[in-house]
Amino acid sequence: MEEVEAARRRVRGGGLLNTIVMNAVLEACVRCGDVDRALRLFEEMRGPMGCGVDDVSYGILLKGLGIARRIDEAFEILESIEKDSSIGGPRLSPHLICGFLNALIEAGDMRRANALVARFRMVLYEDHSVLLYNLLMKGYIKSNFPLGALTVKDEILRQGLKPDRLTYNTIISACVKSAENDKAIQFLEDMKVSHKCWKGRS
Repeated sequence: MEEVEAARRRVRGGGLLNTIVMNAVLEACVRCGDVDRALRLFEEMRGPMGCGVDDVSYGILLKGLGIARRIDEAFEILESIEKDSSIGGPRLSPHLICGFLNALIEAGDMRRANALVARFRMVLYEDHSVLLYNLLMKGYIKSNFPLGALTVKDEILRQGLKPDRLTYNTIISACVKSAENDKAIQFLEDMKVSHKCWKGRS
């Protein structure tokens, strides 16, 4: 918390703070698990005497709320952003939401993780990346239903996307954890075939 106090001393001494510096302090609060302090700092940043907030600020705060299991507060913030009523004019984007999603997945809360994906599906899929799917598969491995990762892989193919190495490694881990060794071997063979295609395109 020395960073927070140093920032405040700088302001009291007549110095100026910018959003980039304060986002780093905000991140430090979240990493230390002090979400209440992060919330107070966020309010100071977006107040009349603050340096302002941006998409990064909101992303950090959402991640912190997810880690602290303060899910309702996080969803309220997302809804205010969606309604375009948040200070700082943040825009819903995969980057903004993925930190919160990852926090839910790390906690093994696949019910809320899937609810988040369903609620903001169009936003999360706008960059046509398999990153989101890989996160969801990781969550299923952490849960009591690791083979749920296979349904995510099917969704990847339905979306016309290509599984990457991490996708295959995660699926193989899910099969091994479920003692589905034959499936693990089959996916390993599939990965080898895909790997040859990747090398051919490089």
